[in-house]
Amino acid sequence: MEESKVDLYHLVGDYNENYFPVPTGDIVEINGKDYLPIAVHNPDWYITKRKQLWLNLETKQIDWEDTKIQQFPKTPSVDLGSSKEKLIEMTISQTYYDSLRQNQLSFHQDVLKGSVLEKAAPKVYQLLSKQDSQFYLLIDSKIYNHEVYGDVPQFLDLYQLFVPANTNLDEGLKIPAELSKDDQEHSVNTKEEFDLYYDVAKDRELNKQRRILVEKEE
Repeated sequence: MEESKVDLYHLVGDYNENYFPVPTGDIVEINGKDYLPIAVHNPDWYITKRKQLWLNLETKQIDWEDTKIQQFPKTPSVDLGSSKEKLIEMTISQTYYDSLRQNQLSFHQDVLKGSVLEKAAPKVYQLLSKQDSQFYLLIDSKIYNHEVYGDVPQFLDLYQLFVPANTNLDEGLKIPAELSKDDQEHSVNTKEEFDLYYDVAKDRELNKQRRILVEKEE
């Protein structure tokens, strides 16, 4: 997985010191370039007002802002099955918004102890362990209501960092017929089974259809 680090708070603050980021959306391809939409709020605005900044993922710069928002029609997703309990245990500091947006995570100081991250990236682990931390994940897979779509292996690879090394996140995954290689529904318990049936190309193609931009009323 290609790794890229962007401090959204500094990025948004440099763009406009009166803005602060709220949720990020799904990565969108516009004119052949990948953009991450960042919803922002201004304390002087009415509480429901939002604007959208468009972060160019190649240049790591904000190219423009507008009031368009993403809407997501219901489409097939992989149910996490029994793995959802493991994730809940390891993310006990989740806020309501975290549960809706996979790309926004909150951790208390002791949550990551014993995780893969502790040994794989000790500096990152120490940083996150010093105080309550919140960060955004700039990836294309998303989780909603314990269902994942877009690129499920990417999601599982990421979350494996935040759980103990022997944790099986593939246990109980349910692949819908629309996302399987043989057009049949499957329940799996191992990575080998998951790789055998899950069709990431189908999921990525459907993910493009999930991204609908509409003008938000002020």
